[in-house]
Amino acid sequence: MKKFRLFTLTIAMLLVIACPIFALTSPWYDAGASSPNIVIAGQANLWGQPGYWDLSSNASIPDGATVAAMTEYWSAHYPATGLKVALFKADGNGWYVYSGNPVSGAVGQIAKQRWETRCNAKVTTWITPTLSLKWTTPDGVSGVTTLKADGSCQTTTINSEVK
Repeated sequence: MKKFRLFTLTIAMLLVIACPIFALTSPWYDAGASSPNIVIAGQANLWGQPGYWDLSSNASIPDGATVAAMTEYWSAHYPATGLKVALFKADGNGWYVYSGNPVSGAVGQIAKQRWETRCNAKVTTWITPTLSLKWTTPDGVSGVTTLKADGSCQTTTINSEVK
């Protein structure tokens, strides 16, 4: 009986290590850098694991750029679950966001930093996010960078005239 119990425990531990989706609360689970394919909501109104938007080394955004406007879009798998989504900046401060609405608190923040999206709900659900960021530099350069859930990034420079 002891051998059977030890065998069962070993198999269960291997499954948890091999399939981190079953262990969402494990500390080594990570949604990945700049590629939040899905962001899973935690259960019982707890924040789920973050999806990261790492813009700190994005070559298409100039150093010194600040956020002029920021919007996050997403589609939810089960939207009617009391879903709440928040966007956090590198220092841990953040704002609740609604799909397609501007994130007014992000205006004036440094653009090149690691942002993260988290969500929570009454039951397990997930979102597929897209982040759109309009940025400006002190010397008049501005542009729009859009990051999609699949990790793709597109930047369009709107005004590149140096004052």
